[in-house]
Amino acid sequence: MTRKLFSLFVAMLALMMLAACSHAQTKLLTQKSVHGELPSKSTLPELTLEMVTDQTEYPSSTKEIAFEIKNEGPATVNFGTPYYVEKREQGTWYEIPFKDNVAFTEIGLMLAAGEGYQGKINLTDLNYSLTTGEYRMIKRFYANEKEILLAVVFQVK
Repeated sequence: MTRKLFSLFVAMLALMMLAACSHAQTKLLTQKSVHGELPSKSTLPELTLEMVTDQTEYPSSTKEIAFEIKNEGPATVNFGTPYYVEKREQGTWYEIPFKDNVAFTEIGLMLAAGEGYQGKINLTDLNYSLTTGEYRMIKRFYANEKEILLAVVFQVK
């Protein structure tokens, strides 16, 4: 009798593990990006702004990615905490959705000329399991009444 119970327990445990793994499977990305190709650095007469990640390649198990924004001036830049993450598949960028309970703090940040800002992309907030490929993080900035979109590209191996 105990052998049957043990076998039943092992079978149930295996089914639970299989169900958990299948839930984490990567979803198909269907929403095409509206952003097109974007630079990681903007050089305008009134502003030189660059966004970089701490590495260019990450393992699929990565939970967060550190990034830096560098304002080389001369204007002050305004931006917030929101960002977008996209994946390139067959030459087309697709939006990666966030989990339903994810929200960004609505605060305005200012970055003066010559200053830098460090932030993190929290990949566990995405409703998507990272697979091998090319990804990018996009942020919006504002300076001298102009909107600037920058994207930093990284690889998942």
